[in-house]
Amino acid sequence: MQIAEALARARALARAAEDEAAKQAYIEILRTDPTNFSALNELGTLAWAGGFRSAARTAYQQAQTMEQKGLVGREQAGKAHLYFARVPRERTYRQLAGSFLDRVFDGAMNEYVVRALESRPASLEELEELERMIAEAKRRAHASGKEGAHD
Repeated sequence: MQIAEALARARALARAAEDEAAKQAYIEILRTDPTNFSALNELGTLAWAGGFRSAARTAYQQAQTMEQKGLVGREQAGKAHLYFARVPRERTYRQLAGSFLDRVFDGAMNEYVVRALESRPASLEELEELERMIAEAKRRAHASGKEGAHD
């Protein structure tokens, strides 16, 4: 299901007062697209209306912190604050992966990849994509003379 369709479904559930189903729909959107601030805003609104003020406040505070760091922007829409991503998802994923690699695996790329592959079965498509990525990384390493270097 496309994100726009999933948002429309979640909104319809919320309008129909199907709060639990709407919450689950918003959570599923955020699992698929963690940078979807429409879903985050609407989930927070639903949580606030349902008496989960501390959860909504925490989400709002997190969004404010992300805004201060330049990760998200904010627009005022009546009383609501609508947040949107300022940083492309790919950049965020690269930064998170690099930080995780350094903190957890002490920069050991091979350990990182091996543990990821051991954690769950990879599809044939995923393995083929990894092979293409490794081939491209090899070409870049050869071209820059960084064979065996950690960067």
